[in-house]
Amino acid sequence: MSKLFGHGDLRLWLLKLLNERPRHGYDIIAGLEEQFLGVYAPSPGTVYPRLAALEQEGLIEVVDEEEGRKVYALTAAGREELHDRADELNELGERLTRSARDIAREIRDDVKQSVRDIRQQIKEAARDVRRDERLATRAGREAERTAREEARRLREETRRATQEARQRYRAARDAARDVTGDLRSVLRSLQADLDGFVADVIDAARHRALDSARLDDLKDAIRDARETIIEAVERGVSGDAKPTNDKPKDDPPKDE
Repeated sequence: MSKLFGHGDLRLWLLKLLNERPRHGYDIIAGLEEQFLGVYAPSPGTVYPRLAALEQEGLIEVVDEEEGRKVYALTAAGREELHDRADELNELGERLTRSARDIAREIRDDVKQSVRDIRQQIKEAARDVRRDERLATRAGREAERTAREEARRLREETRRATQEARQRYRAARDAARDVTGDLRSVLRSLQADLDGFVADVIDAARHRALDSARLDDLKDAIRDARETIIEAVERGVSGDAKPTNDKPKDDPPKDE
């Protein structure tokens, strides 16, 4: 992921956020993490020293306290600086919007590739199942009945995996709704790919008689695929985001 905040950008963005409504430091951190789908969030060691500095400059002030956390709001001097730097703020907002769009696009591309790989594995597994069916014996047919019961359980597992994926992408869609309209289209495309994948899995399981050994292989492929998709979403594809508890530096940190 490209750099989000350059020198002085985070300071300006904090003024912008506090101009919207009073906030405490944790509220600011959580809001940024949600805006960037969990792949970026400034550390407390980055945010709180800057809030203290802005307070010393007279640009913000403590207006309340919630559960031991200081709630800050802009002063008249802070609003004046924000007004004077309106052009810089607009440019920064556009850059952050592009960054959020890029993150969503990378997530979509990675999941699409994972779905393609899963479909290929399912096709290969289905070919093996058809070959085994031709060699089935009377004892094998008994095993097939057991396999059909396992297939129904597999369908339930697939449905649960799909529900989990939908919840994650709905959360991502809601978080990015105010950032870019393009992200909603990206998530709808992603949902369609996932629905298509689930339909392929259910169709293969419903119309094929599976023996126990082949069914176990198919179940393992589905579970591995689910873990791959979930890991891709949670790490934000590129893996460029770094832990949010890094030790702060004197200058604003690079993107994590």
